[in-house]
Amino acid sequence: MKSISSLLERAAPHRAAPPHSKAAAVNEILDALKDEPKQYSYGYWLRKVGRASYGTVMSIAKAARDLPAKYSRGGFVTNRLKEANSQTAV
Repeated sequence: MKSISSLLERAAPHRAAPPHSKAAAVNEILDALKDEPKQYSYGYWLRKVGRASYGTVMSIAKAARDLPAKYSRGGFVTNRLKEANSQTAV
């Protein structure tokens, strides 16, 4: 039987918490997509936010809330975040 200490040694290292602005931005995205089926996780949106500012993410989330029901909000947010990150890259 393995001891608890040997299991803890093999455990994955703890990742540092994201910066507050990124975490808040991801929470806004998840709030905008709360009516959609949960297709993507918190980590997915954290990676997609990238270098986009909090204000940019807020405007994208607001636009996603106003989309008609026939459009995919997740795809809309993903595409807009990709555009925002490509514009901030120099």
